[in-house]
Amino acid sequence: MGFDYDINKYNSLAASIQFGVRNNRNFQDGLLARSFQGINLLSTGLRDVDVKDLSNNVDASLTYTRTFEKPQKEFSILALFSRNNRTNDFTNSVLDPTSRQTFSRLKNLNDSYNQEVTLELNYQAPIGKMQMIEFGGKQIMRQVTSNFQYFFAQGATGEYVLNNNAQLSNALNYNQNVSGTYLSYTYTTKSNFSVKAGARYEYTAIQANLQNEQKIDIPAFGVLVPSLNLSKRLKKGDIVKFSYNRRIQRPSLQFLNPNIQAANPLNITIGNPALNPEFTNNFELSYNTYVKGTSISVAAFARNTNNAIQSVRDIVGRDTIRTTFQNIGLENSYGLNLNFNINLGKLNIGTGGDIYYATLKNNVPNPLYNASNQGWVYNFRAFGNYSFGTSGWALQLFSFYRGREVQLQGIRGGFGVYSLSLNKDFKNKKGSVGFGLENFFNFNGITIRSELVSPVINQQSVNINQNLSFKINFNYRIGKMTFDAPKRRKSINNDDLKGEGGGEGGGDGMQQGGQGGRGQGQQGGGNGKPQQGQQPQKNKQGEKPKQEEKPKSGN
Repeated sequence: MGFDYDINKYNSLAASIQFGVRNNRNFQDGLLARSFQGINLLSTGLRDVDVKDLSNNVDASLTYTRTFEKPQKEFSILALFSRNNRTNDFTNSVLDPTSRQTFSRLKNLNDSYNQEVTLELNYQAPIGKMQMIEFGGKQIMRQVTSNFQYFFAQGATGEYVLNNNAQLSNALNYNQNVSGTYLSYTYTTKSNFSVKAGARYEYTAIQANLQNEQKIDIPAFGVLVPSLNLSKRLKKGDIVKFSYNRRIQRPSLQFLNPNIQAANPLNITIGNPALNPEFTNNFELSYNTYVKGTSISVAAFARNTNNAIQSVRDIVGRDTIRTTFQNIGLENSYGLNLNFNINLGKLNIGTGGDIYYATLKNNVPNPLYNASNQGWVYNFRAFGNYSFGTSGWALQLFSFYRGREVQLQGIRGGFGVYSLSLNKDFKNKKGSVGFGLENFFNFNGITIRSELVSPVINQQSVNINQNLSFKINFNYRIGKMTFDAPKRRKSINNDDLKGEGGGEGGGDGMQQGGQGGRGQGQQGGGNGKPQQGQQPQKNKQGEKPKQEEKPKSGN
């Protein structure tokens, strides 16, 4: 639910609140594991596994914006509260392979939450007609708690007994405070050449401990993050841009949580609370043009990541693969991105994709665990919208395909998704209703084949994701309706947490959402913001648009 209020000509408020729930249950009945030495069968295990992954989230934002009589001069205060509560439990019932009677049961309970409070202040002011200065600050306060316990029971009806081993039953308390400030300067010449230089400084302080007051020593650190953006508008309106920026990715709960994830007892994962963030240098050269109703954008890019969070795998006992995470990675990628947007009256088509060559290395000196890999990666997406005249009906089609993904040790197979929806706008466009189908031809699910290869592990896996779905969307706007161009609302965008399933840890194909991290909804409300690196340019009529995104702290 969103709320916008223009107090007067120069003062406005915007607020939003979102709630989300997620219920994911996974049953593996008859999980059979056989271990061989050569052709000789060493052991057989049979289990029934029940995994419960439940979460709920709330995201609430409030934005105050003060504009001035002088165009483009603006001051804003933004606040965001985000909380995600998650329950991630599993039960393993160990069965007799012949009679299927229950020998014993193992249960893991893991309640956790992520809470994030953000306050941001921004100020921008033009200097004359061709210059702009921007500065501000941001404070992110994160609290992460994971309370986990292991229980054991005999037979099918025996009572569960808590295992007090600190590795199995404990609690992680993790508080992270990020303080940042930024400054940027933009200069645009009369010949439509623009340069924007900026920097932000961030100071991160972390306090972490386990339930037994065992402190996890993570030193505080500061980092200076520069950015540089150059652009030139050509005579026909085409634009050439070059940009450089540095990106920080901090570990999310999936990588930090020391709870042993052992729903599959032969493939367990343990987080590392002592992880540091990873840093990426981004370089991009792009060209944008418009030809007879078609906009075309092509970009060449290079990315270099140091201190990357990557998985480390070893063997526990005879047959159990253990995965944890360390800051040991070096990742490079070089590629091209191409996008088309075609306007044919009632029909609008958008399509594009990217292809890049990736190299990965983990810098581990031990030859048993040292790993590297390289190869091509590609993605493709397409969107179509057809409007049925003045009736308010519109048909939309979306598709996405991700090709084979090169990982540090092996590959993760590709997959595709698609959806078709029919939408109807109400009178005066005060609301709409929509109906949609997703992956409606995939009656047998989406199959993803992955392979893990190393000197100590050779693993092949097949995951089938059943995600055929039907959806209904409804929205209605209350209040004064105008058909003026919508105002560009600012919103907080904390994108500094490494995505779930990243770091090459996992291998399960498509990752589940809501992994103890932030809410499933968009953060902060509002209309979002353009990507960092865009420059203020004059359009074909010569007027200057509003300032684009600054090098904010916390990004």
